[in-house]
Amino acid sequence: MSELTSINPSNYEEIGSVPTSSPQELGQAVSFARQFQKDWKKKTPRERVAILRPILEHVLDKKEELAEMQSKEMGMPIALSLEDVEDSQGYINWFLDNAEEYLSPEITFEDESTIHTVVYEPLGVGAVIL
Repeated sequence: MSELTSINPSNYEEIGSVPTSSPQELGQAVSFARQFQKDWKKKTPRERVAILRPILEHVLDKKEELAEMQSKEMGMPIALSLEDVEDSQGYINWFLDNAEEYLSPEITFEDESTIHTVVYEPLGVGAVIL
């Protein structure tokens, strides 16, 4: 199994390493996500927020730890890392607080015989390397 090693760019010290996923593991993860996405698509924005909000609360509990990790990973001062983490939490909170309003169906045109409605739906699984 291969590993990905993280190095602090400010002093070239090794921070740590993590195992990388095999193609089979990636395939399993995508398959699992596709199964879960079917259920996710059926949930209302309010139900999705109820699932996601506790994750944000967990992140809030780990704020200092995340800032320290980012500081080492990016080679930046801890004060800037802490500010980044706090900004991220603010953005996430905003999206959670406003999800229902922005993801609810929207009528864009209406007359006596026609109604045009925009419906926002999850599109599917996306894979990201980070």
